[in-house]
Amino acid sequence: MPAAQKHEMTPTGSVPVPDPTTLTRESILREIERVKEFFGEMINGKDTLFTSMIAGIKAVFDEKFNNVNLQFSGRDIALVAALQAAKEAVGEQNKSNAMAIAKSETEVTKQLDQIRLLINGSQKITDDKIDDMKARIQAIESNKVGTQEHKRDTSSIVGVVIGVAGLLIAAVAVAVAFVKH
Repeated sequence: MPAAQKHEMTPTGSVPVPDPTTLTRESILREIERVKEFFGEMINGKDTLFTSMIAGIKAVFDEKFNNVNLQFSGRDIALVAALQAAKEAVGEQNKSNAMAIAKSETEVTKQLDQIRLLINGSQKITDDKIDDMKARIQAIESNKVGTQEHKRDTSSIVGVVIGVAGLLIAAVAVAVAFVKH
């Protein structure tokens, strides 16, 4: 009862000794201090716990961000390498295309030369055939003219023969008529 010793032990009026209001107040203040200490320690402990949890979460996020940065860096390096390889492949393809085009041009030139030779040969053959046909037509026309002259000559000869035959018949008829008279 040390608290009781602090208080006056003599009664004053209707208030009992020791005064319960004073004792209750002191007891409540003491308990409030204990609660403050308890919650203060608890809050300090929680603060430390929260601080360590936040530090742990921060470390996890930092690690994840570092991994993402590494992935992006790796992708960037891979992308640059892929683009460089594609550029080189396109360069090689262009060289190959240029060589193929040059080869095609050479082949086309050769084919055109061969076609030109074929056309010239065909033209010569056609010209020879035309010349042959002209010669035949001239021969036919000459033969036709000759045939017409031959017909005329034949007609003349036939006329002469008929004329001579007519004269002979007339002469024979005159002779027969003369002999009969």
